[in-house]
Amino acid sequence: MAEQFKRGKGHLPPDPEQSNHMRAAFANVAIAAFLEANRGDREDALDFLLNGLMHLCDRDPILGEFNDRVERAFDHYKEETATDAEYARAWK
Repeated sequence: MAEQFKRGKGHLPPDPEQSNHMRAAFANVAIAAFLEANRGDREDALDFLLNGLMHLCDRDPILGEFNDRVERAFDHYKEETATDAEYARAWK
């Protein structure tokens, strides 16, 4: 899975719905809120936020298992960044 995320700096994956910029903006708001609450460095914010989400999933049965959520999120990401041909093969 990690290999899917390795891209050259400045290279963006396909955006067939033209909405991934909004998804990134929402995530940036979450990072900014996390940094405001924790006074950390932006460089480390995602790691610490994910760590906190792991602990939250341990404590909130509605959220379920963290690994299951990561897999589900990755499935959404793959769909949202698929080329037309990839989308047709995988989801139609």
